[in-house]
Amino acid sequence: MIKLNKKATGGTWVPYKKYKGIKFLIKPVSLFSMNTIPSDEKKFNVEGFWDMFNASLINWEGVVDDDNKVLVCDEANKKLLFDFDQEIAGFVSTECMKLREKVVVTEKEAKN
Repeated sequence: MIKLNKKATGGTWVPYKKYKGIKFLIKPVSLFSMNTIPSDEKKFNVEGFWDMFNASLINWEGVVDDDNKVLVCDEANKKLLFDFDQEIAGFVSTECMKLREKVVVTEKEAKN
């Protein structure tokens, strides 16, 4: 038996423990979205990495500008975060991949 966990595709709030009060709403991206990421791990494709980051990060809490005004999670602000904080970009990518594993659950996995 294979279970399709449709709820898992909507996104999950994940706390970013490095900074208090920061949470990211991350959803697993489809294989279609991941198509731009090369299979050769020795090559780093920034464009494909950005596509996955942009598609998987759908909201945030605790992200403000230099005047302490809340920043909306739009493409322009995500691009700034992506371009200047590789640690957060990696965190979002890792969490996205973890969430992908929760979408399709086999009978064996469900028993564990």
